[in-house]
Amino acid sequence: MLNALPVSVTGGLATFVSSGGDRMTTVLGTLDVSSTKPVPMSRLIKTELRKMGDTRAGLWLLISIAAITVIVTVAFFIWGDRDEMTWGTLSSFGAIPLAFLLPVLSILLITQEWGQRTALVTFSQVPHRGKVITAKVIAALIFAVAGLLIAMLIGAILAPWVAPAIRSKNSPWL
Repeated sequence: MLNALPVSVTGGLATFVSSGGDRMTTVLGTLDVSSTKPVPMSRLIKTELRKMGDTRAGLWLLISIAAITVIVTVAFFIWGDRDEMTWGTLSSFGAIPLAFLLPVLSILLITQEWGQRTALVTFSQVPHRGKVITAKVIAALIFAVAGLLIAMLIGAILAPWVAPAIRSKNSPWL
């Protein structure tokens, strides 16, 4: 019955006839998903966070953001005005690459669904578009906050070594 063609469907029964004339009748079933639990928002957010680094574009954009943040922070210590070397100024300088590149990462997160053709899978598993978009926005915000914290951490780590080497021994960072 490999090459069976449907002949009739009546009352939940389907009749197939093979090329050799053999008949087969089968019951058409339905899939009951009413007892299936909805996908929790935490799982959706974890999935969206994972999607940011899974593609080559997302991974290289994250690497670029980190490298540019380090370069800008070091440049701040090298060419910055000594009187303006404060924690607030350092945070502002560290946030400049994040302000430009994290929105690109957020746009990439949303648009890669269509480029990678994973939107069908996403919306098949979670048919509520609002829930998926909310998870994407929360994931982007988590990356933004994490990026800002990492920029501050980079500055705090580099400050004790870079500032004294560049400036005099009475550096405001010591």
